[in-house]
Amino acid sequence: MCPRFFVEAAAGAGMVPVPGAELSLPPRDAYHAAHVLRLHPGDPCEIVIEPARVLFSARVIRATDTQVEVRLGEVMSVAGGGLWVTLIQALPELRSVDVIVAKGTEVGVDEFVLVPAAGSPRVQEDRLEERVERWGKVALEAAKQSKQLAVPRVLVSGLEQARARTAAAGWASVVLEPSAPDALEEVLARLGSAARVALWVGPEGGWTKDELAALAGHGSDLARLGRRILRAETAGPVAVAVVRYALRDW
Repeated sequence: MCPRFFVEAAAGAGMVPVPGAELSLPPRDAYHAAHVLRLHPGDPCEIVIEPARVLFSARVIRATDTQVEVRLGEVMSVAGGGLWVTLIQALPELRSVDVIVAKGTEVGVDEFVLVPAAGSPRVQEDRLEERVERWGKVALEAAKQSKQLAVPRVLVSGLEQARARTAAAGWASVVLEPSAPDALEEVLARLGSAARVALWVGPEGGWTKDELAALAGHGSDLARLGRRILRAETAGPVAVAVVRYALRDW
């Protein structure tokens, strides 16, 4: 499989380079390309220019122990204004977040928002900040492996802030709740051609009544995922896959 790398557009310019341009891989990717993938001049690869989400074919032109340079070929794909999915996950045990981020990225999460809920474990703020950096790296590797056109962000937010943000115009907000009267596919059918969907997944013990009331009162729909009760680290990625398939963006 042709390896894929993500490169930021030139700082300040914000412009997408043209075919034939030469770029250096970020230091961490350069090390991986040289020492793990053992790429040499002439070897093919793929370059995604962020944040524009433009995919180029490319070839390595220079490779040393610390630097890898590539020359861009043709434009292979440009991300359009398709469906945007934010997974708002009640913070679970920290070890479970790695799975959520990796699998969620694979199925097309555009953004992860971790919300400390009433049923979430208590985590010190400095420890959480360290983990956010780690989860960003997990998202990067998963985006490369699954051939995404962007690396999803991983954020930590309070419930009220996340709720207010996804209540803005253009958002559809769906809270997963096993006792909901409507199935997820029924709620999605009512959304029509929503462009931005926020999926809320509770902790292992579920959302509290107060949390559900607050979310429902803020315009969110409640939906059950199916007949089965899934673990917190499974429910989010499964629901995202269902949403993208149902809304014809799989």
